[in-house]
Amino acid sequence: MLDGIDEPCVGNTCSLLQDTPPNLAMSTLEVSDLPVPAKDERFPTINQALNCWNKYNEWVLCLKNNEKDEAKCFLPRFNMRELCPGEWVEKWDADRDGDKFAGLQVDDAEH
Repeated sequence: MLDGIDEPCVGNTCSLLQDTPPNLAMSTLEVSDLPVPAKDERFPTINQALNCWNKYNEWVLCLKNNEKDEAKCFLPRFNMRELCPGEWVEKWDADRDGDKFAGLQVDDAEH
C-alpha cells in the first residue's frame, strides 16, 4: 500500500488521486503502486454502438417486411429502444423522415 493511504477504495469508488497526500508527488508513483480500478457498471466492457445500429436497422427491416405495421414490429422496436440512446433514435427517425438516413430504407422504390 502507498505511504499515507490506508484505504484507496470505498465501496466502488476509488479516490487515490484525490486522497493522495501533497507530499507524494505523482512522479514518484510507480504503475505497480496503483490499485486496479473497480469495475464501474455504468460503462459496459463492450461498445454497444454497432449493436444499437443493427437493432435500429432490424426494426426498419421489420417495418419494410410487414407493410409498415408498427404492431408487428413492436418487439424489434422495444429491443432497439432499450439498447440505443434516445438521442440517436430521434436523429435516425428524423433522418429517415428527411430521406437522409444512411441505413435501410422502408420504401426502397421511392429512394
